Amino acid sequence: MIRLDHALSAAPVLLSLLPYASSGLAQPSSPPAQPPAQPDPSAASAETVAPRVRPVLVTRLEHREGFQRLRTPRPDHDAVAFRARLVVETPPWEASDTFRVRARFAPQATGWWHTGGDDLADPALTLHEGVVELEHGRARFDLGRFEMSYGDELLVGRGEWAPTGRAFDGARLRYALGPPAAAVDGFVTQLSEGLVAGPAACAGCPPLNTPFGAGDLWFLGIYAALGPLVAENAAVDVYGFGRLWPKTFDLGGTELDRDLAFEATLGARGKHRFGPVDARLEATVQMGSRAAQLRDPTMPPPALDNPSVLAWQADAEAGGNFANDRLRAALHGLIASGDDPQSERVEAFDHLYPTGYRVLGTSDVILARANLLGAGVRLSAGPFSNVTAALDVYHFRQLVGATPGADPIALGTEIDTRVLWRLGAGVQLRAAFSMFLPDAAFVPRNDPLHFAELELVVRDEGPK
Repeated sequence: MIRLDHALSAAPVLLSLLPYASSGLAQPSSPPAQPPAQPDPSAASAETVAPRVRPVLVTRLEHREGFQRLRTPRPDHDAVAFRARLVVETPPWEASDTFRVRARFAPQATGWWHTGGDDLADPALTLHEGVVELEHGRARFDLGRFEMSYGDELLVGRGEWAPTGRAFDGARLRYALGPPAAAVDGFVTQLSEGLVAGPAACAGCPPLNTPFGAGDLWFLGIYAALGPLVAENAAVDVYGFGRLWPKTFDLGGTELDRDLAFEATLGARGKHRFGPVDARLEATVQMGSRAAQLRDPTMPPPALDNPSVLAWQADAEAGGNFANDRLRAALHGLIASGDDPQSERVEAFDHLYPTGYRVLGTSDVILARANLLGAGVRLSAGPFSNVTAALDVYHFRQLVGATPGADPIALGTEIDTRVLWRLGAGVQLRAAFSMFLPDAAFVPRNDPLHFAELELVVRDEGPK
């Protein structure tokens, strides 16, 4: 008896012999043997280093109203901001027996809707990132232009809310400490080149190149993320940043000199979750000296002594998570030192290069973490798996008076609302509305200031 599975397995062979039977040709005793396919070495090599391309497309409609009444007026507007970025990244390839190489570059076009149509123009294409990464064991060396993001981005962040974002030119060395996310970074970046733009502290001054580094501004630092060495899912970070203004001769075309200035920023950050409660704390102190601020090269101040600095800030938040983490309520407080107008020393904290809107309000009325005392309540809820709604209410005031003998004033209260709808993998729609209620001492006509935005983001996050 013929088994059905044997008959089915023989069917392809029988079908292949039908042409011979119908034509009367002699049937071959067996089909000709085919050599096994050999892989193409060049194809394998090309696949190994084939770059991955990840698009990032952002379109945001925003509206501002009432900002012209601020002490430092800003224009009211309604406009559409955009970002079209293409991140091209190669997988690491073995450059030698000792190290691997990976390259990443990200050209982008950013700005506001208005270019093209009747003027036959396109937005300018710029380079957001362009970096070569050399890997050896646990160490990785980055050289070129790259993003930096540390902690909650209170001091150093990508600034992704701005159309261009933020990147740095320089070099960075990262050493992995073993557990995932535990690492130490050391970096040196250049923020201003005196030969190209003139000294960073002198608007309108001529280009300088004597002595070495004249007119430059360098940003360098060490950041150690040690949390995974302490506890799972914990953040314990310590860092030291520095800004260096080299010695400069003949500043602003005058015979005045400015000595080297160096400002150190030292801090620590902790973040952890204890059951339903999460908490974070970050504290920072600044010391050293800042470069003397010469603004008009034709009328220099009496002296160019770099003022000494002693400033500080602290930021803390504690929250409770409920309903399987779909509901969170938190209290947030922040404080940053302000400049004493009667002191020759600088006490105003400089928040360096942050993503400030995350904790200073999305309206951008409060732009700087300096001379500031703030407290707020933060609520967020996820009614659906792909929808998150949030409400933040903050009150801000000065820490010290802005002029000799003046008392600190209240700045106002900000109410931020936002809804995030994740439409699919890498696609999200965000709507936000902010209202700032200024105190009469801050804005004489204390009508509310309004800010609203609607943003669509399409971002290929890469393989999970």
